[in-house]
Amino acid sequence: MTLPDLVGAARRLLKTGGRFVTIYAAERITDLLFQMRSALIEPKCLRNIHSSRQSKARLILVEGVKNGGPGVTVSPPLVIYNESGSYSEELQALFSP
Repeated sequence: MTLPDLVGAARRLLKTGGRFVTIYAAERITDLLFQMRSALIEPKCLRNIHSSRQSKARLILVEGVKNGGPGVTVSPPLVIYNESGSYSEELQALFSP
């Protein structure tokens, strides 16, 4: 499945105001944002995902809203591992029931 296929399918399945959330390669973010806006899915929130505090973001979490108005926020980064190599507190909280 190509990126245009994925975003096009999301457009067909979402109602107005419906949310599309994906994690995508950070180096290809412009491709994703272009496809989303072309499909009338307005990007609303971006969040970089880092393996550690010292590493570059390799992934980015993107949330968009079908037929949403303009305006996007950039949230603080999500760090997967802390200095000891275990999961960060935030990630552990996501896994907890």
